[in-house]
Amino acid sequence: MTTNRVAELAGVSIGSLYQYFPNKEALIFALGEHHAREMEQLAHHHLEYLGDSSIIDVLRQIVKAVLTAYAVNPKLHRVLHEQIPRSEVMRQLDDAKMEKMLRSFLAQRYDQIQPKNLDLTVFIVGRTIKGLIHGAMIDRPELLNNGELEQEIMIMLSSYLVKR
Repeated sequence: MTTNRVAELAGVSIGSLYQYFPNKEALIFALGEHHAREMEQLAHHHLEYLGDSSIIDVLRQIVKAVLTAYAVNPKLHRVLHEQIPRSEVMRQLDDAKMEKMLRSFLAQRYDQIQPKNLDLTVFIVGRTIKGLIHGAMIDRPELLNNGELEQEIMIMLSSYLVKR
C-alpha cells in the first residue's frame, strides 16, 4: 500500500490526501479507528439486552458478538493486523469493554461459577474468545462460517466456568 495508490483509488491528488493524512501510518491508523468503531457497534448490538440470562446464554452471545465483529471486512482486519499488529487501535477493538461487561456479569453470578479469582477468570474468558476467533480469522477463516468454532469455544468455556 502506498499513499500514491490510495490517492489514485480515491480519485484525489496526493497533495489533497496529505492535507488529511500526513503519512501512510496516519492513514492506516484512521482506517483502523473506523474499522474498530464499526466492529464495536456490531458487538454492542449483540450484548445490550442480556439482562438475567444464564451464564451459557451470555457466553454464547459474547462469542456471537465477537464472531460478528470480526466478520466485518475480514480482509481489512488482516491488512490492519499486518500493518499495525501491536497498535493501540487493534488493542482497543474490544478488550476494555469486553472485560468490563464480563466482570459485571460474572460478579453478579459469582456463586454460579467455578473459578474464584474473578480478575483472572475475566482475563481468561475474554482472551480465549478473542484469541481463538482472531487466530481463526488470520489463519483458518473457514472456521468462522460453519458454527463449529463457536460450538467448541462454548464447550470449552462452559466446562471452565459453570459449577457442576
